[in-house]
Amino acid sequence: MIDINYDTVRIRELGNNIIKLSQDYALLMSSLQSRLEKVPTNSKEWVGPAAEKFIAITNSELSSYSELSELIATYGSSLLTTANNIETAINQERR
Repeated sequence: MIDINYDTVRIRELGNNIIKLSQDYALLMSSLQSRLEKVPTNSKEWVGPAAEKFIAITNSELSSYSELSELIATYGSSLLTTANNIETAINQERR
């Protein structure tokens, strides 16, 4: 029989880190959206056709950025589930 060792504590740690990073990423994207909303009217730090085009394109892509954040969080959750499944299988094998 092959002896395979898994560090489920480390797998959980990595899963939680990935989830936290996805949340940080989502906050950054939200901050970007808030900042872009202020550029043409409030801050006027970049004006003109190029700014308007950039803002329009970025705003249209923000939903994709949000989906990426959710996908990354799902991967982190998968790692947590995997760690649980490994521990369950190991505990059943020991019985």
